[in-house]
Amino acid sequence: MNTLFEEPCVLRETIAEIIPEEIASFCEPDTTQLDEHFRLNDLIHSYPVEDHSEELESLCRKQIEIAPELIASEKASAEINGSDFCPVAHAGYNRLSAILYSRHCWPDVVNLYKEAMENGWNVREMEERVEAARSAMSAR
Repeated sequence: MNTLFEEPCVLRETIAEIIPEEIASFCEPDTTQLDEHFRLNDLIHSYPVEDHSEELESLCRKQIEIAPELIASEKASAEINGSDFCPVAHAGYNRLSAILYSRHCWPDVVNLYKEAMENGWNVREMEERVEAARSAMSAR
């Protein structure tokens, strides 16, 4: 008898038949920019205030890299929801400005402040540092 079902059916692989490395790839969470922002935020805040290490600087710079997309998304979300956009402080900008200030990189402190302000972040925490950096630059 010649039927379509004469040959045994080939079953699809079940998750139990997949090797562990492949299982891990199925289980990895999809990290969004917001998730990454808050993951970096938590890491940045885990460092002591007096820490000015290159490792912390790197974390701050990573968080700053995604800042423009994140703030644009937050502004769009506020607009869609019919609410006012309220800028918040940004840990990466704030901590990096403190690191640069501790290294006496005055122009970098001022430029970082301008960048954060232009991108729509709350920069109040940076203002005192920026004024001190501007004073130091004018005293040269």
